[in-house]
Amino acid sequence: MKVSIIGAGMLGSSIAYAPMTKGIADEIVVVDVNDELAKGQAMDLSHGNAYVRPVKIHGGGYSVSSDSDIVVITAGRPQKEGESCLQLLKNNAKMVERAVDEYFHSAKSRLFWSSRIR
Repeated sequence: MKVSIIGAGMLGSSIAYAPMTKGIADEIVVVDVNDELAKGQAMDLSHGNAYVRPVKIHGGGYSVSSDSDIVVITAGRPQKEGESCLQLLKNNAKMVERAVDEYFHSAKSRLFWSSRIR
């Protein structure tokens, strides 16, 4: 099973860690608008391969996730001081919408959305 995580922040890297340690994925892809961050998170996760059932882990853009079985979207940013929850939700919804548009240009996978509100 191939799992893609869109969003390489703290939530995304934590969610990528779970299928790795549980042995439920053969391949994990970390995707972010910042390719270098995605590749770095994937590299950090791959160091744990010695302690789990080996899994292919890599990072990059949407094209590497095109044939995923499961896609988890964690893209979003934290709440700024003085920003309302509603405004944060609107801004993060735009990020998720862009991620879905980008992803579905090259893929037809099931989609699970997990995004922070606060």
